[in-house]
Amino acid sequence: MSENMDPFTVSWSIPFIGKPSIKTDCPDRFIIGTEKYLNKSNELVLSIHSPFDSDLGNGLDFVVEVPVIYETWKLDLKKAMRSIQMRISNISDDILVLKSSIITHGIWRQEPAAEVGPNIPNDFGAESHGLYGSSGEISYYVKGKEDLVAYFRWNVPMFGKHEIETNAFSVETTVEGDHTEVILHFSTDELFTLQIESKM
Repeated sequence: MSENMDPFTVSWSIPFIGKPSIKTDCPDRFIIGTEKYLNKSNELVLSIHSPFDSDLGNGLDFVVEVPVIYETWKLDLKKAMRSIQMRISNISDDILVLKSSIITHGIWRQEPAAEVGPNIPNDFGAESHGLYGSSGEISYYVKGKEDLVAYFRWNVPMFGKHEIETNAFSVETTVEGDHTEVILHFSTDELFTLQIESKM
């Protein structure tokens, strides 16, 4: 790369909750493409190239390592005799509002959020207490459409089979020994299902 190349500046913000953002300050002849993602590698990839400057050739790629922020309650949750970690993945354009959160057996280690916005995951969890496992129910309604309610019920007993029930969420379940992890996806398909049910 030429030593006389005009400098450019790239700044980024990766909040614990919400979407990453990128700001650039560079000459017009440069094109900065970005791939932003928060995954297990916690990397932010920037691609810089110029169609008019041979010094850059096919472009430059560099990777920014993002510090891993881990919520300590998740570590504590796995220490319980029985536990369940839940994540609501709202991939609709609607806001989900908490209607109820009930623990029948066990205790909350982290309570569910009052609202879950589009594309902002929310993690929460419950664990056993005493001789009982963990069981309960959470429900969310669609903001502005209070009659559209999605619920999820679970039962993670000390002995016996785990049980889950939902009317709208698409569920992914992973069991690791005494710990269960559940991802509850809510999309426009699930919203449509609730709309149909509300009219029956």
